[in-house]
Amino acid sequence: NELQGASVYHLEFKIAEDMVHVTGAEEVRYTNTETIVLDEIQLRLFPNILGGEMQVTNLLVNGQAADPKYGLANSLMIVPLSNPLEPGQSVILKMDFAVTVPQEVTLNYGVLAYYDEVLTLAHAYPMICVYDDEGWNAEIPPQDGDVTYAETSFYLVQITAPKELTLVTSGQRLSSDEAGQDQIMNVANGPARDFYLVASPNFEEVTQTFGEVTVHSYARKEFVNGAQFALDTASKALDIYSKRYAQYPYTELDIVA
Repeated sequence: NELQGASVYHLEFKIAEDMVHVTGAEEVRYTNTETIVLDEIQLRLFPNILGGEMQVTNLLVNGQAADPKYGLANSLMIVPLSNPLEPGQSVILKMDFAVTVPQEVTLNYGVLAYYDEVLTLAHAYPMICVYDDEGWNAEIPPQDGDVTYAETSFYLVQITAPKELTLVTSGQRLSSDEAGQDQIMNVANGPARDFYLVASPNFEEVTQTFGEVTVHSYARKEFVNGAQFALDTASKALDIYSKRYAQYPYTELDIVA
């Protein structure tokens, strides 16, 4: 209720058997919370500068086909608006996307990669740029830190993946089901600045509850002792940080090796 103008993403991810190819669909409601009229919306395609590739097709703006422009080594997609967006007004962007995931972890600490049978998907969907006092904030970021600068948003996400995978995501799981050789998971996330997903066929999970927060720790089976150590350390950190700073604002904390 305190973030009425926050973007709302409806995302679909389908993870292929090879774990390297991910296809998806996105429908996002963007609200102009600025004091000026906007004649375009800019989105980041981060895989294109993180060693992978992202392509966007079937772009619609309020149901009408749109012809975007690209910049920053194809990591910026500029969507023109045929009807300028007045302050307080919203627009629906809809698109399909396909991602080829890099298979090395030298760029950005491997937060977007497939390596050692672990798939990590950070900012693996077209993300709306922040509009601030400098206008649309878009640049090629340095590779030695967090590449994203994003508004707080809400997410409803459906993931289709091979059923032998353990899926770990930000947010809360709403439902899980199986369809043939696949699993289908629905997740709600937010308020948050990104949606994150990790998958592996080799994860072991250990869990404990700290107050009203459930802490999950995942690692490869041979490192389950490390997963337990990380779990204990995280619970102590929750205790200390909650006393010194503020209560942890979510009901879950996931730690993934």
